[in-house]
Amino acid sequence: MTATIEFLDDCKKRLGLSSTYQLAKAWEMNKEVLSNYYLGKRVPDEFACFKIAETLGIDAAYVIAAFIVTGK
Repeated sequence: MTATIEFLDDCKKRLGLSSTYQLAKAWEMNKEVLSNYYLGKRVPDEFACFKIAETLGIDAAYVIAAFIVTGK
């Protein structure tokens, strides 16, 4: 499992959501963009990294570094 999927799944759990669509709505984000993160077609951008960090209560630098190191 990639860092992206782990982070996004953790965010859904933290927010009590069951779908990627619900997460996209909660973050006011395009669902296709979020789906592309799950499919590995795109790496989360700065906005998504900050939303992940905010949702999980962690430092955004940690999230960004995870994507730089893994590329996913």
